[in-house]
Amino acid sequence: MKSLVFAWLLAAAAPALAQPAAPLPADTIDPQRLALAKATVDGIWPAGTYSKMMSQMMGGTMEEMMSSFMNMSEADLAKNLGADAKTTDKKPPSKETLREQMRKEDPHFEERMKIMGKVMGEEMGRIGSIMEPKLREGLTKAVAKRFTPVQLADVNRFLATENGRAFGGEMMMLWVDPEVFKAMMGSVPEMMKEMPAMMQKMEAATAHLPKPKKKEKAEAKPAAAEDEDTE
Repeated sequence: MKSLVFAWLLAAAAPALAQPAAPLPADTIDPQRLALAKATVDGIWPAGTYSKMMSQMMGGTMEEMMSSFMNMSEADLAKNLGADAKTTDKKPPSKETLREQMRKEDPHFEERMKIMGKVMGEEMGRIGSIMEPKLREGLTKAVAKRFTPVQLADVNRFLATENGRAFGGEMMMLWVDPEVFKAMMGSVPEMMKEMPAMMQKMEAATAHLPKPKKKEKAEAKPAAAEDEDTE
């Protein structure tokens, strides 16, 4: 449950096209409006953008994030997640960085990670180029559903200018810029602090529903064990 909530929080931070008006059903989009939307998508999502995004995200940007992560210790991670080592019976988290721990297990780990990052970036770029046509098709329909022909024509006029082409060509790439990733990851500790209260609210909101079978079995085991002790 906790991991599901965390996934929702991360998804909420992802880029999205917003429009106050209710979107049109896909089967009611007229060809003219669809053509205008395609021109908009061509402006904000030039051919090859998804391949570049995937390559940069899984290559350079992710590599930089992993490098920063590996410089943290278990104690740092526990602190960021709001854990207090003094209140647990477990061994206190190590102050040794994850990088130092990995070097002990694998002296070649940094070289291995660089090679893996390079291959991952290349492969995700290749996969991105395969996925892009369908993605562009879906994005065109989504834009056409949410924006009127007048709005699209206005946007397209801007995208046709020199400044518009510069803006449109870089707009989507901003979401995989290292600075944006750093800002998003910097918010993770704050999100984690909010999770206990969020979990309590979810538990309260779903208290009227029957408990999942797995949870029922898990709660039944301690009770059974207690009965054995009394005998």
